[in-house]
Amino acid sequence: MKNIRQSNVNTHKDAWVEINLEYLAQNIIEIKKGIPKNKKMLGIVKADAYGHGSQMIAKTMLASGVDMFGVSSVDEGLDLRNVKIKAPILVVGAIPTWAVESATLNDIAFSIFNDEHLEACKDVYERTGIKPKVHLL
Repeated sequence: MKNIRQSNVNTHKDAWVEINLEYLAQNIIEIKKGIPKNKKMLGIVKADAYGHGSQMIAKTMLASGVDMFGVSSVDEGLDLRNVKIKAPILVVGAIPTWAVESATLNDIAFSIFNDEHLEACKDVYERTGIKPKVHLL
């Protein structure tokens, strides 16, 4: 038997994950049935939806009833914005102060962890006239 897999890594394991988008959609629909109508559902798609393709997964989740998305960085939020996802996006960890302007200009919410974040928000608002969307911790 010839090994046809091309890899620079010598491993004895072959692994893959198959994502059935119909099942994902159905799971979201079922979960939403148990959530009060006035509550929002946050779909976590950080780390490229854990390696499954955040853009594809997010579009499926959005079409199935997810209201907003959680990502781990401003860059991940920008990836969603680049495929025309307009739903609210929240960075679920700290961002560097230099990323505050990019987050603000692209309507990506983030958490305030310290005074430096507050100062960066103030600076961005004074320069752009756009209020950053933030969560306070």
